[in-house]
Amino acid sequence: MYLSEERTYSFGAVRVLEQGTPVPFTLTNVGLQDLHLTGTPAATITGRDPGDFSLDLGTMPAKLAPGAQVTFTITFKPAAGGPRFAELLLPTSDEESPLVIKLGGQGTRLETTITNLEDIVLKASAAPFQLNAKTNSTAPVTYSVVAGNGQVELSGENNSHVKIIKGGYVTIKANVEENDLYKAAFRLIVLTM
Repeated sequence: MYLSEERTYSFGAVRVLEQGTPVPFTLTNVGLQDLHLTGTPAATITGRDPGDFSLDLGTMPAKLAPGAQVTFTITFKPAAGGPRFAELLLPTSDEESPLVIKLGGQGTRLETTITNLEDIVLKASAAPFQLNAKTNSTAPVTYSVVAGNGQVELSGENNSHVKIIKGGYVTIKANVEENDLYKAAFRLIVLTM
């Protein structure tokens, strides 16, 4: 583990809701007197996204003799996509207390899939029907007509109800918007009437 002079550490990119590799941090008493760890608990994580960083203090002693050291680990598990930030606070008897380490990482959104959606061939006189695409995302699938010489009316929840107005063909776009967990995605199908 390397800390810059600004006492920052980047965990890099980790997929949303997946746990990164635990990173060890070692605190060494470089002074000539005992270093008392005065926090209860000995260290805490605060800041904008504290829940994305878990702290394992192990058996943290109450004090470190000169030259002694203790190691603890921090693990990054982003709850959402995008940049994530927090701070480790470790209060001690040192005059520069508390020790603050700025933590950062990038949550990488999950890939979105759209399934249960294929090209459709129907008679122009067919009864209205429902599009029922499935997605692994927490966002809904919405539908729109993007091209074609035929005519349909989309209505109902997320425009999933299809009524044929005029024969021909239409290209329908099934769309899922990006959210905190998943990337945006779309899929096109052709309805021939």
